Parts: sequence; C-alpha cells; structure tokens
Amino acid sequence: MKSLIVSLHDVAPGSFEMVRRWMELLGERNLPVSMLVIPGPWAGGSLATDESFQAWLKQVSMERHEVVLHGFSHQAKFHFPVKPWKVASGCVLARGCEEFWAINHTDARQRMMNGLAIFKQLGYAPSGFIAPGWLASDEAIDAMRDLGFEYTNNHLRINDLVADQKYFAPVVCQRTSAFSSRVVLRLTMLLARALSMLSLPIRVAIHPADLHDPFIRRGILRIIDRSVASGYTPMTYKQFISNTRYVKDRSLEGQLGWVLP
Repeated sequence: MKSLIVSLHDVAPGSFEMVRRWMELLGERNLPVSMLVIPGPWAGGSLATDESFQAWLKQVSMERHEVVLHGFSHQAKFHFPVKPWKVASGCVLARGCEEFWAINHTDARQRMMNGLAIFKQLGYAPSGFIAPGWLASDEAIDAMRDLGFEYTNNHLRINDLVADQKYFAPVVCQRTSAFSSRVVLRLTMLLARALSMLSLPIRVAIHPADLHDPFIRRGILRIIDRSVASGYTPMTYKQFISNTRYVKDRSLEGQLGWVLP
C-alpha cells in the first residue's frame, strides 16, 4: 500500500476562510485530511472563543478527517539561556513559528496541556502532535510521550512514539510568499515524482495562504492528483501509524516507508 498523506496546517479562526476553501477543494477529491489545529490565540482569533469556527470544525471532523494538535500559539518564545544555533536555524526554517524548537520539557509539557484542555472542552482527543515548522526539541518530544501522544513528525520522517519507530517520509511543502516560491514548487514536484518511483510515502503539507497563488494551488493539487492516479492510497497520519503497526504482509513494509534506526 503506497501512502498519500495530505495535511492542512494552521487550521484556526484566523485562517477560517482559507482553510474552509481548501477543505472544499480536497473534498472534491474525496481525500481524508489531517487537520493541524492551533488551539491558542493566533492571527487575531482563538479556537476557544470562536463558536462559528467551532461548529464548522465539528462538522468537518465528523467526516473522514483527523484533528491534530498543532502547537499552542504557533509563535516562538525563547527563554534564555538558549543555544544561538537553535535561534538561527528556527528563524530560517520556520520564520518565527518554531514554538517548540528551543524549549525545555516543563514549558513544552505545559503548552501541550493547555492545548489539550481546549481540545477536551470541544470533544477532541488527538492522537498526534505536530510542532509548528516541524521543529521540536528532544525535551518537547519527551513531553509528547509523557502526555500519551502516539506520533509526531518532522521534515524528513514520521515518528511512531509508541512503537519507537521512525519512517523516512520527506514532506512536500511550499514556501508561500517567498521570492523562491515558484522554484520551490518545481523542486517539490520533482521530489514527489522521486518518492513515487520508490513507492515511498508522499506527505503533502498545505498552508492556508497557498490558496492565493494560483500557480502554487494548481501545483499542489497536481501533485495530489498524480499520486492518486499512480496508485497511492489517501490516508490520515493516524491511519498511516495504524497501518505500519498492524501490517500483515511484510513485503509491503517498504511501501509503508523505510524504517530508520
């Protein structure tokens, strides 16, 4: 089984119209989506207080989609002393969104618990935690395990926290609004083709603002359509983790992802 995982990032009241439109476009393709929801205040809105967004999210999540905890405020907050290379690499890779990158265990755990408390009030019990920018410190990953999260991921792999397995699965993602966005899209299309040739998982990560650039929007949908046409099975991260744990035919292991040491 060749796995196609489509994730929609930064799902929150502050991106409501964009994420709603993305879910419509993905719904037209009958795709299950891992929705990465920001529980705290972000971009002028808050999940805990926006009832119209809450109602929409509840309706959408009753379909085949998955709700994933995506940080808390999606904003980097450094507590000194901090390692300079952490600050520099976070700024380059996540542009100010590296909330869980330069963070200790106590702070990471508290932020996750704050997010879980809001989710619990709304009836969600997420099995996965994905840090903004895919950047999480070792201490943050330990906090995920402490709180019972089953999986997380980064730019290159999916991490099963329960089975202690890591699967090689580079993410296909754009850098919207960057001067290099069109170059990046062409490179990610080549990456998706290479992954397909190797029958490796294809992870397509969509950000709300990708909607506004027709070139990027069409490119993302083209990657998805080509993957499905070449025999990939759309699934959520939760479904991927379940498949890798309970696969019966060991010959399929390579198609589920290369296991890393």
